[in-house]
This record gives sequence, C-alpha cells and structure tokens, in this order.
Amino acid sequence: HEQLEIIFRGVGEGVTVQRTDGTLVYANDAAARGLGFDSPETLLATPPEKILGRFEILTEEGEPFPLERFPGRLVLQGTDEAEAVFRYRVRETGEERWSAVKATAVRDAAGEVIYAVNLMRDVTAARRREEWQRFLGDAGEILNASRDYETTARELARLVVPRLADWCTVDVVGDNG
Repeated sequence: HEQLEIIFRGVGEGVTVQRTDGTLVYANDAAARGLGFDSPETLLATPPEKILGRFEILTEEGEPFPLERFPGRLVLQGTDEAEAVFRYRVRETGEERWSAVKATAVRDAAGEVIYAVNLMRDVTAARRREEWQRFLGDAGEILNASRDYETTARELARLVVPRLADWCTVDVVGDNG
C-alpha cells in the first residue's frame, strides 16, 4: 500500500478514486493542484458538490457539460470505462482550462462496481495551440480571399472578435494622410 501511495503521488496526471456515492477516497498531488487545492487531504475533506461548484464545466463547443456524462459517474453506474474531454472555467478567476478524463471501474468479487478510478490529464496547452493554428488558418483565408481592403478589414475584425478581443475597430489612412 505504501509503495502504491508513493507511485501515485509522483504521477504527473491527476488520479482520484471515488466511492459509489461520489465521495473521493483518494487523490494524488496532481489531482489536488489541478482542482485548485493545496493538498490531497484538503481535496478529500471537501464535499463533491463544493469541488464542482468551483468550476463552470463546458463541452468542447462551450455548452454546459451534463454532470451525468462525467466519466466517473458513468463508471459508477456500471460502465467499465468512460472518457471525455471538456473545458472548464475557474469561477473565482475566470481562467479557462481543458482536461481529458478517463475513468475505470473497480469491481468487487460479485462484479459490483465499488470504485471509479479517474485519470485527469491537463490538455490546455495542446488545445490552445490547436485554436491558434485554426485562427491563423482562418486569417490566411480572409487575407487571400479578396483584394478589396474594406472587405478584408471587415472580415478580419469579425474574426478577431471574440477570439482575441471584445471589440475591434479598423482605422484606414486616406490619401490625404
């Protein structure tokens, strides 16, 4: 038991184990940090609804992520494995992050699910790179689509809002300076 504890504490990905009532019985350091807690002990002492209340959890498209689709909840209802990618916003700071979660069932001798083991991987950096590449590709298409500077400026302004700014204005210098 002690050796497993040492191994899981050192894993870079978040690991949690939850009972069928949703209560966490184990969390490693990476899970505690990823969920905004100072230590695994503090995380484990926090009721599940208070943990979830710290975040606005969204689908990849930005819609609310249904709690019943959380991988751990699916596993606790009898599925052997479940996984999902979602983004979440920290309510206190507004910071947006992405996470890939995979849950696996632990069953007793009778085959009943007794725990869900959740692996949480922060995929924020990769998602941000993908979004930036998509933005650059869209900007390139706009720049190549028209020789009319007014149309191009208008389309670029539409692209920038809301990806980079809340609003955008384009000033064009006329022939008279």
